Amino acid sequence: VDFETEGLSVRSAAATGGLGPAERLEELWRAAASLQAPPWPPREVLACAKHLCGGATDVALRTLQGQRGGDGVSVCVATCCHHRCDAVSYVNPSFLRELGLYETDEDFAQFVSTAGWAVGGQGTARDIEKRRYGMMAKRILDLGRVAWLQQELCLQDARVVKYIGKDVTPENIAIVAGRSICQE
Repeated sequence: VDFETEGLSVRSAAATGGLGPAERLEELWRAAASLQAPPWPPREVLACAKHLCGGATDVALRTLQGQRGGDGVSVCVATCCHHRCDAVSYVNPSFLRELGLYETDEDFAQFVSTAGWAVGGQGTARDIEKRRYGMMAKRILDLGRVAWLQQELCLQDARVVKYIGKDVTPENIAIVAGRSICQE
């Protein structure tokens, strides 16, 4: 099997003249190193993920911090599993504190646990009420992420969007952004 892309070539053993494992590893290492050749870091970055669970969304967003000013940064992240977020990795704890939703890590854990209610239950009146609270918790967490993108990366067009119907998945919200208006 041959795989070719701009600046990268990975060939099957037959195509490489029967290189041994050490030689193949060396070839793959060189191919990977060539991806980091100048210009590095790239001027344009797209952070794109579907159903990036809990705190993984926040970790991914934080990796964009080196792109201050948002020049060339675009984001499209479909969030999920908000109940798995934690106070250490969440990008905008001050947003939640300003809303009076938490002071301690235990408060944070209790708040995010309500997000799990958004997708459960049997349809009773109590379940419907809990689902509503769960959805509110999920949106608040995502809106904190949007505010962080606007404040920290100057991505003023950051917003929450519905990208597919709930009949396909109840986790149907994405955070999108891509235009910076901040001046450094």
